Amino acid sequence: MENFSTSSVEEYPWKININYQTHEDYQTQLCSIMNIDKSEHIRVLDKLYESTQSNEKMMKLSRLASEKCLGYVDAEYGQIMLFSYDCFEKFHPILQRFFGGEMSEVSEETVNANYEWLERYFENVKRNK
Repeated sequence: MENFSTSSVEEYPWKININYQTHEDYQTQLCSIMNIDKSEHIRVLDKLYESTQSNEKMMKLSRLASEKCLGYVDAEYGQIMLFSYDCFEKFHPILQRFFGGEMSEVSEETVNANYEWLERYFENVKRNK
């Protein structure tokens, strides 16, 4: 499997772990990770997409998410779906490893397991027609 690691540590807060049980906890932690209030999320997501768009594995997952949920491929929108309540706990460790590389506490095995979980999740999405 392709390694998610990158040689440069970007601004993504890859050292922060997350754990949420409620939608309110999810929103709070998502905004905390992005270091934003709820009104700034689009700017931050755009910047994150720019940082990850050259990674083919990341884009494959983003394209799969949009194709299965929307019926068409839009990797940028697909990546936004990876921040959804159901996916964020699996996607965040992938980003931790992507931005933190070997310095991240997240193992490559965890990244691969989470990536596979997300692939299965989106393969099973039934989109409303």
